[in-house]
Amino acid sequence: MYIQAGSSDQDAKIKDFFEHIRIEGDIQYHVLRPAGFFAHAAQNFKEQESIILKDNEANIHGCLSLNIREADINGWQRVAWATDLRLSSDRKAVLYWFDNFLEEIKKIRKEKNLDHIFSFINKTNLIAFNTFIRPRSLRNNHPRFHLLTNFYRINVHSKIPFISKPLSSLRIRSLDDNNIEALSRYLQRKAKLNIMSYRYSVELLQERLANWQNFNKENFLIAYDAKGNIVGCVAPWNAKQTQRYQIEKYSDFYENMRQLSRITASAGITKNLPIPGMASDFYFLTHLRADNSYIFHRLLHECLEFCNDYQHLVYSSFEGDRIFKPPKDIVYTRSKFGLYLVLGPGEDLPFTHLSTETIPDFEIAFL
Repeated sequence: MYIQAGSSDQDAKIKDFFEHIRIEGDIQYHVLRPAGFFAHAAQNFKEQESIILKDNEANIHGCLSLNIREADINGWQRVAWATDLRLSSDRKAVLYWFDNFLEEIKKIRKEKNLDHIFSFINKTNLIAFNTFIRPRSLRNNHPRFHLLTNFYRINVHSKIPFISKPLSSLRIRSLDDNNIEALSRYLQRKAKLNIMSYRYSVELLQERLANWQNFNKENFLIAYDAKGNIVGCVAPWNAKQTQRYQIEKYSDFYENMRQLSRITASAGITKNLPIPGMASDFYFLTHLRADNSYIFHRLLHECLEFCNDYQHLVYSSFEGDRIFKPPKDIVYTRSKFGLYLVLGPGEDLPFTHLSTETIPDFEIAFL
């Protein structure tokens, strides 16, 4: 067994291995990368590093990506998101990975001058959670995962009519050349309330419009109040050209919910949940900002208009956050995740658990 850097000439082999590994949890699924293993993250991150685990016959048994960017954490720092972790069920491979991959991460951190490495874990995936967060024994060559905060991946399936009326005083406009500068200033102002924020600018927005597949100005919604001030925004993005989620199996609870949704969907109340073997089709709510929960409620209703009978919305809501809590007239499911700071043994904490007022700035589409 040995660990080496992943590269574009190995894209097809890494992609095949990555797509083969099933994600466990209440909903079991495979993540598919139709445009290639590296293509999805490359839309948002200018720097990418990856490592792969191989046996002596050059068969892949593990992979991990580090997506690198600048982030505002008490000043601009270089951070990496550790994601795309997949391991085979081969016991020898798993043991080798845990005994050696920390050294590989340290090398990348030094070479790329990284200040911090972050990761996340789906807490319904008990195998991953127990392996990384609550191992039976913690060795000196294993990384430490420090919990910063919890968040939920919210899947919005539909709205229930007549329960709550969205705020009607707002004016909703799409993004265009006349308001892109005002939007960038609004995002800059909101970023001051976040940790790990981006350098928002007109150039960044134009770059995303050019690089993100199937992402356009018409889908970017901006909310204005009666005085013409921007008070919220959201950009629904269907990323299926570069990443898809194929459902394999539901837990008993979600299978019962899927069967029930067939009845309520026929009455026009909810959406159908995808059947096992079918790819889940949805829009990520990117660039989601709102000055209060009423504005978010209106934007959510506007975004649901993008969806057909089998599509839904996905966004993140952090523990304790009140603005982006799912409204009462929304049918939704959610999965709990932990956001972690990855540390080496004996490494001091640069900061502790985040307060409920401090919301990290990241796009869940790239986790």
